[in-house]
Amino acid sequence: MKAIRSGTRSTRSKPSTPPPVVETVIDGDDNNPVLEPPRPHLETAQNHQVACGVVEVHQSEVKGLVSSDLPGRFPFTSNKGNNYIFVMYDFDTNSIIGKPIKSREAEQLVIGYQQCFDELREGNITPIFHRLDNEVNTLLFAAITANKCKYQIATAHDHRQLLAERAIQTYKYHLISVLNGTDKDFPAYLWCSLLEQVNIQINLLRKSRIHPKRSAYAELHGHFDFNTTPLGILGTQAVIFEAVSQRPSSFADHGKEGWYIGPCMHKYRNYKVYVNATRAERESNRVDFFPTKCRIPLSTDATRLTAALTNLNLELTPQPATP
Repeated sequence: MKAIRSGTRSTRSKPSTPPPVVETVIDGDDNNPVLEPPRPHLETAQNHQVACGVVEVHQSEVKGLVSSDLPGRFPFTSNKGNNYIFVMYDFDTNSIIGKPIKSREAEQLVIGYQQCFDELREGNITPIFHRLDNEVNTLLFAAITANKCKYQIATAHDHRQLLAERAIQTYKYHLISVLNGTDKDFPAYLWCSLLEQVNIQINLLRKSRIHPKRSAYAELHGHFDFNTTPLGILGTQAVIFEAVSQRPSSFADHGKEGWYIGPCMHKYRNYKVYVNATRAERESNRVDFFPTKCRIPLSTDATRLTAALTNLNLELTPQPATP
């Protein structure tokens, strides 16, 4: 839920004014008027336009602006010693990136900044201007300058000049909703392990300014394939299946209990689970989920039969010959 300020703009209908009358003077006779030459479709040299698919993006609208700030301390210290989230907002891609850091010290701020900057550079986004809060940090300024980026400090007590303030609000709202969807027994100290999927979810929901038909995630990392990288419900109780070679004895349990904390981006259809017994993270493609606050849609006999008949009909339908 979010409080919305109302009554800031008048809802009265303004009286419609007729369009101004423009007198047109045409040289020559009425049968052969003198017309201006047609303009080209794209005037790249004059208007500085960049054609991106079917959408034309003015180069003047691509600012290369990023903004960063630090929210307040998280209520719980994570198992990795993190207490804060470094949030960076990129204006062009409209993406929000959050990285966990341990403290507000200068060295930790530089670590969080460099991780966010490297993720933007991997997506072929080169920030050229950085706007941050009014806290003076010489180490952070040196890191920004080393990345060939200019910086400006926002005015104290004026949050309208800092784009990261609104990004922090959006990021915190999304994180709060994710934490409320976790299991009631989910350990609070695992919050920093959820941020990877939180970044994916929030940027999949946001629209890029470079290409309005793409999401902010697609602008940075390309198309997200749910078939190769499935996403589960964060904080859900899960059981990892163990093969016979992994069991200590033939009478041991066939699985290990844990908590789902995110996807495996570089493994095919794998999940990342925090195992309670070993207090470590494990990756596996054989995981069963046991959610308590929602239902996982399962296929029934009717849906499986319908899918089989659809595939059979597709195979029996004659296809046109390829040239």
